[in-house]
This record gives sequence, structure tokens and C-alpha cells, in this order.
Amino acid sequence: HIIHHEKLGSVYDKVKKTQELARWITSSLQRPELLPLVERAAFLSKADLVTEMVYEFPELQGVMGREYALRDKEPEAVAQAIYEQYLPKFAGDTLPKGLPGAILGIAERIQIIVSCHGIGLVPTGSQDPYALRRAARCINEILFGMNMDLDVRSCVTEAVRINGSDDAVRDAVLLFLQQRLLIQLKERGASHEVSSLAVSVSGNRPLQALRFLNALSEVQGQPWFSSLITSAVRVRNILAKESSGMTRDAVLPSFFRKDAEERLFQEIETMEPRLEKSLASFDWKVVTELLSELSPAVEHFFEEVLVMDKEEDVRRNRLLLLDRCHRLFVMVGDIGVLKGEK
Repeated sequence: HIIHHEKLGSVYDKVKKTQELARWITSSLQRPELLPLVERAAFLSKADLVTEMVYEFPELQGVMGREYALRDKEPEAVAQAIYEQYLPKFAGDTLPKGLPGAILGIAERIQIIVSCHGIGLVPTGSQDPYALRRAARCINEILFGMNMDLDVRSCVTEAVRINGSDDAVRDAVLLFLQQRLLIQLKERGASHEVSSLAVSVSGNRPLQALRFLNALSEVQGQPWFSSLITSAVRVRNILAKESSGMTRDAVLPSFFRKDAEERLFQEIETMEPRLEKSLASFDWKVVTELLSELSPAVEHFFEEVLVMDKEEDVRRNRLLLLDRCHRLFVMVGDIGVLKGEK
């Protein structure tokens, strides 16, 4: 009978939706042994809000929930999760120590963000009455601090389903979350360009975006990386200017006239499946190692080969080779945006 919001129903409705999403997150993280604890903690998560103690002292929400749960002989992990669902309360605050509390906290925050977007209650300018920006920040801080590799896109999609919202709400929420992630990555000292690249490559998994960012930071000062960025920009610019209307046919080695063409072709052929595998497994160290192997071949190609050859078939074949190269770059994001970065 307690109304959460006139357009969103009761607190009980909110708790049931949060419980369902928390159940999904637990399964997504492949921790089935935690399901009973998470479900119970979610069910009891707001029970203390109706007590006189919390009514009198709202700052004790969660604190009293933990104490009441312990006195009712609930499992200690359940009681702790009821308290930790509110952590962190602000930037730099203590993170949950247990996974059930972290899962419950993420589930509730995503549920709030999705439900508010569903009825048009989105932050505007300095106005954020439902603290959605803080909720998004806390989600990322939990994922970073507890090494939780959650697929946020899938989680939001599930929350949208639970709330009966549509794809427009899902897309708006995902954009909102990626914008917050970008800001938090930049706050860690990374440039806008590097942070944007990390978000574009793995923004649906914030922990992986952070790990990719760290991997990029380790190689940014190396000569081969600067050379690769220059080559990526050059490849993109040539294709933008010269490949209009060109069909994406296979590269034909029979039209090669320079060893540098053959070398680049073989490097791409060998690297493509290895890069796909490394990206799929989020092995960012191997990704950067593969890029370091590719860099000399691309640089040598531009030193030895005139792309716009007079012979039409040779010229077209070289453009197709550069297109293959560009597609390889794009697998790791538009690294050309890092031009001029140190």
C-alpha cells in the first residue's frame, strides 16, 4: 500500500522487479549458489523503511535493515546485503564487501534508471531529482572495485523487459550509462580520445572498458603505437577519398608488385582470427601485442608502395588491401582518433 511513485506503483512492485533483475544478474555472473541469498535480501531490502526507527532517522536505512534481519535469524550474508545495497553512497565511499550486496545494489540502481527513463524522469542540466547520475556512477564504481564483469547492455535489456518498456527506453538508458562511464574514465587521468575509444570498444562491459583503457595507457608512449595511429589515419583518409563506389571484393595476390604488399597481406590474414579471438576473450594485452606486430608491416607498405598506381587493377587491389587493413583497425575501435595523443 506504500506508493513508490504514482506512475511506477508501490514499493512492493519496485522490490519485486529489483528482485527479478538481481536474480538475472546472479545467473549472468554464473553464481547460482548465491541465488537464495540474493532473492531473500532483495525481498527484505526495503522492509526497514516502514519502521519507526527509520521513519525518525532516515539515514539509518539499511543499517536497521541489517540489524532487524540478524535479530530475525536471517543468514548473515542476507543481513549484510541489506546494508550494503546502499554502498557506495557517494564518490570514494566504501564499496560492498559481499557479492550479494553488490548485486542487489546494481540491480536496484539499474531498475531506478530504467523505470525513471520509462516515464520521462531524466536528468536535465543541473537537475537530477532522482539522483540517476549518482546511481550510474555507483554502478561503475562497484563493477570496477569488485572486478565484476557484467554485460550492462544485456542487464538493461532485461530491466526494460521487466518494466514493460520499449527499445527507445533501452537505447536512452544505454547512452546515459555510457556517457557516465566516459566521464569516470576521464576522471582516472585518461584523455577524452582514449576514454572515448575504450567506451566505443567495450562500453557495454565497464570493467573491460577500464582494462582496455589501462592496456592502451601502457603502450601509448611507444614508437610503434604512434606509427600505427599515423598509418590508421592515413588508411582511413585514402579510403574515404578513393574507394567511393568500390565493391568489397577479395584481395588478389596475383596483382601484387611489391614485397611490402605481400607482407601486409600475410600479416592481415594471420592476424585477423587471432585478433577476433583476443577481443572475444577480452585479452587486451594480446590485442596490443598483435597491434605491435602489425605496425611495421603497415609502415613498410607506405614506404614502399604507391597506392594510386597507374595500372587500374593494381590500384584497385591495393585499395582493397587497405580496406582489409582498415577493417582490422576498426575491430579495435577507431584508433585514428588518438592522432596527436601522447
